[in-house]
Amino acid sequence: MATSGGTVTSDDAALVEAITGLGYSLAEARRAVKETSGQGESLSDKIKFALKYLG
Repeated sequence: MATSGGTVTSDDAALVEAITGLGYSLAEARRAVKETSGQGESLSDKIKFALKYLG
């Protein structure tokens, strides 16, 4: 998966997988990754930020 902002990290890919596993669409997951980049150190923190973003 590539984003318009550049390369995708393994954490980004894991985050997309986690979010889509919870029933969100791939587009929603990608948007959440883009909007929450740079927030949180661990994957679990990134998931929390992404879920807050998705509402």
